[in-house]
This record gives sequence, structure tokens and C-alpha cells, in this order.
Amino acid sequence: MDNPLMNVDGTQIDVLVADMHRAMTRAIRSFQEFPKVQAIAIAIRQQIDEFKPYISLIQALRDPGMKDRHFEQLSAQTGIQMALKPSITFKSLLMLGIEEFEELVKTVADTAAKEYATERTLNKMIEEWETIVMEILAYKTTGRYFYFFPRIRYHVYLVYRYKVEFYRDFV
Repeated sequence: MDNPLMNVDGTQIDVLVADMHRAMTRAIRSFQEFPKVQAIAIAIRQQIDEFKPYISLIQALRDPGMKDRHFEQLSAQTGIQMALKPSITFKSLLMLGIEEFEELVKTVADTAAKEYATERTLNKMIEEWETIVMEILAYKTTGRYFYFFPRIRYHVYLVYRYKVEFYRDFV
């Protein structure tokens, strides 16, 4: 909680916390003959249990799609000045009351994730289009031509789908 938030990997935190919880549970069982050591393991597991409710909030804040504009939006809506800087820790955000706005943070993070997925898809399309060559072929002897773009229909479909998905949330 004292590490800079920008160094936290939101995609791995739930796995890490679950692994730590399992390890402490095993340690508690293993150290039954050593009550002082077992007490330390119990205390650590209690701290992990107290931390668990914050996992989803941390995951939302550290979603790969969260950009500076999303943090600016959160700052404007919550009144909590936040930006992804080395000085911001999750503990400092908790002291400012970020947990009161958990649903708002999750909503903004969900929108950011959708935007990020769309951005990645469009970048992939642009990358594919850099190597595409348009072919114009004569159609028999009619004096007419047809053009051939590999994957154009698929890309048009993807763009249409993302456009519809974006506006579907507002309808």
C-alpha cells in the first residue's frame, strides 16, 4: 500500500494476494508447535484479509486502459486530485477517501478498458493495412473492373461493431 501506484500490476494483484493468503494458511498449520511464529502468520493473514476488499479498486485504478484523461475525469468527479505519478500511493488515495467512489472508479475503468480494446483493434488494423496492396482486375471482357482488398469486409464489420457497442451503453 506504500508502493507507488504506478508500479502496481493490477492484472496480477488478485493472484498474488490469493497466493500469499494460501501461504499464510499453510504456515499457520505448519507452525502449530511454535505459537509465537504461528501468531505472526495469523497476523499477516489478517492483514491480507483486511486488504482483500481493496483489490477490485486497485485493479480498476491500474487497468491498462486508464490514461491521464481518465484520472482527470475521476479528479473532477470526486474532488480527489489524482494522477498517475510516482508520489501517489494507494494508501494516500485511501486517506483521501477514494473507497467512497469505488463504483465511479470502476465505471470509468470499464469505459477505459473498452476504449483501450477498441484502440488496440484499430492499431492492429492499421498495422495490417500497411502491407495490403489493392488489386484492380478486369472483369472478363466487359470493360468493367472490380477491386480486391483482402480482409476489408472483416475490418468494416469490426469498426461497425465497435461503433455500435460504444453507443449501446447510452441507449
